[in-house]
Amino acid sequence: MKYKTLFARFTGKVYIFGRKMAKIVYFSTIYDLKRLYFVYMSNFRPPMSESSDIIISLTSYPGRIDNAWLTIESLFWQTYTYNSIVLVLSTQEFKGRELPKSIRQQIRRGLKILWTDQIFKSFGKFIPASQEYHEKYIVTFDDDIIYEKWRLEKLVRMSRKYPNAIIGHRGYIVPINNGVISGCYNTWSRANIKTPSDRCFLTGVGGIIYPLNKELRDKMSNYTIASRLCPAADDIWFWYCAVETCIELICLGINDLNYEKEQLKGPGLWQTNCLENKNDAQLLSLLEVYGESLKLKPSACFSLNDQSA
Repeated sequence: MKYKTLFARFTGKVYIFGRKMAKIVYFSTIYDLKRLYFVYMSNFRPPMSESSDIIISLTSYPGRIDNAWLTIESLFWQTYTYNSIVLVLSTQEFKGRELPKSIRQQIRRGLKILWTDQIFKSFGKFIPASQEYHEKYIVTFDDDIIYEKWRLEKLVRMSRKYPNAIIGHRGYIVPINNGVISGCYNTWSRANIKTPSDRCFLTGVGGIIYPLNKELRDKMSNYTIASRLCPAADDIWFWYCAVETCIELICLGINDLNYEKEQLKGPGLWQTNCLENKNDAQLLSLLEVYGESLKLKPSACFSLNDQSA
């Protein structure tokens, strides 16, 4: 009986391992096929229109720039016609403005590089483009995802219905009870289209479109304060700015992401912010300064996580 139990456990583990390996092989194959497809599409100039009021913006840095071309290529071929794709880079990080061959080829096909003297980190996907294109809608994406063709169109279509709102594919529900954020970040539930604006917290990885609102953009662009309170959490700072300026937040509830992220991933913020509870520490830091104006307080778990960080 003992041997039968051990054998059953062993075969069970082999089965689970086999399924995991099959999944890895499957998504690796999909990744390779998409990579080949984008290599082929790199022979063509993507459709853009100067009459469009949509700017796609993303940022990168040396640790991820070699794979960023795949993300950019997926954004090139969105189903909605846009004005430009802008890649924000810092001259402090790219000495001599030297870029990989893949990026240089995309520049010849329409990609625009917006150089800055400052290092904005993850805030760079919005702040410089917003200041450069103040009369255009800014749609931000991350540099380590291969995006589906419909991503931009869904955001823009909803934005046409709600032109003054910030709209994102992916987000969380902020658990607020009697003015207290009652749960730490890693415990928050996924948001969807029915999530009230005052409980909606958007995350930039899925794509976000920002309205033409000068007060909002000016507040979001205050990197001096943002870098002091939440230096590695642009989502938290942008959420605060939206709530403070009474801008509606809408989450489409499309939380799934392409598994190719693992193929593209270089050093990033996810490990620090989520696995080490740094989001809690940075949210606590922000609430200590602006909690009164937001009429929000953190629960005790934020202080505990801050001490353990």
